[in-house]
Amino acid sequence: MPAIFARLLLLLVIGGGTTGLIWGTQQYLRRQGRQVMRTTQFQSTPSIAAGIRILAFHTADCRQCFTMQDPALQRLATARAGHVEIIHIDAIAQPEMARQYRVMTVPTTVVLDPTGHAQAVNFGFAPTNTLLAQVDQILTVHA
Repeated sequence: MPAIFARLLLLLVIGGGTTGLIWGTQQYLRRQGRQVMRTTQFQSTPSIAAGIRILAFHTADCRQCFTMQDPALQRLATARAGHVEIIHIDAIAQPEMARQYRVMTVPTTVVLDPTGHAQAVNFGFAPTNTLLAQVDQILTVHA
């Protein structure tokens, strides 16, 4: 019977540690995203009237970037045609951009308002519905 309690205690410790690690990582990513939104401004004239741009960071060997994120971005571009410009950035080829936007993983997407200020940062895969909500929020504010 004591062996069962020892195993249960070990399981609780491992589960608690894992939960704490996940929570800490999420908090760190939120802080990084807030820092990007406070300190960066994209210096480029938008090629569309609405001026909403999405910086889509990737690398050549990122399978998730091309099999999941790109299709989600294409669905977004179709759904909000004329309102969104997607700018693909290779994080390895443009390390200064990756540093500026604190890219720690790929894919990373940064949603910019018409003034070039980041309004949302998604570290990792961002589904179409998340991107749509972020873009729609900017469209509502800047309508």
